[in-house]
Amino acid sequence: MTTYPPVVIVNTEDKVVDWAPLGEAWAKGLIHRIVFVIVEDGQGRILLHKRAQGMKLYPGRWDTVGGHVDVTPDYEESARIELREEAGIDDADLDEVARLYLEEPYDIGVLAKRFVRIFRTRHQGERSDVTEEEVAASRWFTRAEVAELGRHPDEIAEGLHRCIPYILKEHDHHRHQTAGQADRPILHLR
Repeated sequence: MTTYPPVVIVNTEDKVVDWAPLGEAWAKGLIHRIVFVIVEDGQGRILLHKRAQGMKLYPGRWDTVGGHVDVTPDYEESARIELREEAGIDDADLDEVARLYLEEPYDIGVLAKRFVRIFRTRHQGERSDVTEEEVAASRWFTRAEVAELGRHPDEIAEGLHRCIPYILKEHDHHRHQTAGQADRPILHLR
């Protein structure tokens, strides 16, 4: 079973106020931070990984890169750490695509209060080894395959669930642009 380092605790304005073990944050209803990263290749495919069976949350489910903000309080730096650990990607350019606040339970029934930031990056190079403790397998999915996974909520983790609308919204934008509708406004995901 994966153990988590203390997570960043924030107030209702998303300002850092403390650090606490994840279990304590859940038990006391403390607000913490999460990051997710949509990784896309040059062909428009999305990198997903299957979470290891030893993970406390969503074991064995398909997910995007992401995790709790714990090593540093900074969202972007945390996203870079998760990219290294879960995707073997260093030095990525990140674009923020969404900010969310959620008070919904995880798959284990724990109600969690959390701020979420979703980033996007394009990656076409080599990837180094990933943390096997967290990632059982990874592969590139077409957007159609991601949409199909979205129809099976019991097969996906929270990160993918939260990112699917942004993955498919980008796809819809490209489809409209290539269908001769270049005069349509560009979708702004922020």
